[in-house]
Amino acid sequence: MSEQVEIEFKNMITLSEYKKLLQLFHAKEEDFFYQSNSYFDTPDWQLKLKHAGLRIRLLPEYAELTLKTPFENDLLETTDSFTLEEGKKMIQQGKIKSSGFVYTKLISLGINPDELRLLGNLATTRYEHKTKEGLFVLDHSVYCNQEDYELEFETAHHEEGKKNFQQFLIDQAIPTRPSKHKIARMIEANHQL
Repeated sequence: MSEQVEIEFKNMITLSEYKKLLQLFHAKEEDFFYQSNSYFDTPDWQLKLKHAGLRIRLLPEYAELTLKTPFENDLLETTDSFTLEEGKKMIQQGKIKSSGFVYTKLISLGINPDELRLLGNLATTRYEHKTKEGLFVLDHSVYCNQEDYELEFETAHHEEGKKNFQQFLIDQAIPTRPSKHKIARMIEANHQL
């Protein structure tokens, strides 16, 4: 289990901006990796009402179950790791394991994990670029017959990170475009189908 505060800033970008940033960061094909995200909530949206999100992420070698909950200006991530087989089984069954730190945290929030249901899936091809200021992440996501591009910046300090991210957008002539969480974009797209 890991529990950490996630300090990140996000901005939606266009395909041309995405390609420009890949060139800026000297991205190579072998630097990209694929991840699949499956999102959960209860039928009456208990997680959404608490501004929380729950996902199972399948990575190349393992799976993660992550609960994101509000924490001051950022998010607290509670994560349990599993084998790929365990992650795929939870997705296939549409429910999480009845043990672990995420399960316990859901109970502490007053959410019955047995009521969770699978909402949908979102697949992301990700590129990461580490700098002394923080980690830049370029995501190309596909879900519900649509795709989008997003720039994320993960940092250790909220105020300094916010300034660095805003300056980076200015330096790259990228307009500020609010970015909803991936789960919110996927849910909205699902409702449009």
